[in-house]
Amino acid sequence: MWMLRDVCKMVGVTRRTLQEYDKIGLLHPTTKTEAGYWLYDETAVRRLYFIQSLVEIGYKRKAVKVILEDPTWDFKSDSEYIISALEEKRRYIDGMINYVKLLKFTASLPDRFAKIIDNFTDITEILNGKSFTDNLNEAVKQLSGYTTHDMTEAELILVFCADLMAIGSLSDKPIDDPDVIEYVKPACEYLMNMFLWDIISDIAKEGTKTTSAEIAKRFSEVVTPIFSEPKVIEKLEPICGENTLIYINKAINEYFSSLTEYDYMTVLKDVIGEKVKRIVEKNKDKE
Repeated sequence: MWMLRDVCKMVGVTRRTLQEYDKIGLLHPTTKTEAGYWLYDETAVRRLYFIQSLVEIGYKRKAVKVILEDPTWDFKSDSEYIISALEEKRRYIDGMINYVKLLKFTASLPDRFAKIIDNFTDITEILNGKSFTDNLNEAVKQLSGYTTHDMTEAELILVFCADLMAIGSLSDKPIDDPDVIEYVKPACEYLMNMFLWDIISDIAKEGTKTTSAEIAKRFSEVVTPIFSEPKVIEKLEPICGENTLIYINKAINEYFSSLTEYDYMTVLKDVIGEKVKRIVEKNKDKE
């Protein structure tokens, strides 16, 4: 026989847990001493181990009680449910880990974003009519399948979106204002990292002369449709205000038009380096 405190240490449960199990009829002490101490024999301890195993893999206590009282219950036939529950739990944990990584990354964003936070609209609009919990669960679900490469991409997109929000919040200023350019420049650098290689490749295939004006024109053809997409409008307008996407689009296209061929070629060199780096990261994820 083991006393209650010894069973708690042995199995890793609390006194309160055993009291709760006794209350709901899940596990009673084998006997009680005259002084009121609870004692458990080996059969009871084995039953407790089994109970804790079921609880740890996701069964509710009431469900465990039903299982123990059902002589026809077969662990093998129920194993698919257990595996499914555990896989879902793992996906949630993976998503939450990635969510925390993004929070950590957000906390280390460049100082330029701290200056612009007050210009954003009310937090209730950013939540888009949903509760914090709903938004959190959606984010965790989306992030659950992200690889290391995906997270790197997500961090880049996060900065890009933050720059777009910042540009939109400054829509009362001229597009060549230094405060606006501070956010336009990194946003355009992100777009160049994404599209410059393909744009220049297409120009070369067509046999068109690679001028700064031609590159800027191609970027306009790529960028302008982005700000017409319903999903982009839905995400940015509640934060920046209505019709600010026109301003953002104009500011970005004007910046591309101001760049020289040398500027584009300098970025292209970095783009090639990044492409090589991403290929290496993808191969690591596959391993």
